[in-house]
Amino acid sequence: MVLFEKIIKNNSNIDILIHLIWLLSHIASESVDYRNIIINSNIYPKIIGILQQNVINSEILRQGCWLLGNLMRGRPAPTFLTVKLLMSF
Repeated sequence: MVLFEKIIKNNSNIDILIHLIWLLSHIASESVDYRNIIINSNIYPKIIGILQQNVINSEILRQGCWLLGNLMRGRPAPTFLTVKLLMSF
């Protein structure tokens, strides 16, 4: 996850950020363990920041919605606090 954080921090290319969010979404959808790794890495506040800064870009919002949805899927479900934080944007 450190690599993803570095990419987010050092990159303003919207296409790369869209692909990064797409990748995280697909990783999160693979298993609850992968989902939890992403949630516990605290990368999602940075993703939410990207989504807030790019609200007029429909592609980044679409990928962001898929990511948020995939982070809330699975059993056991994420905690209520986690869901609240994910939906804070």
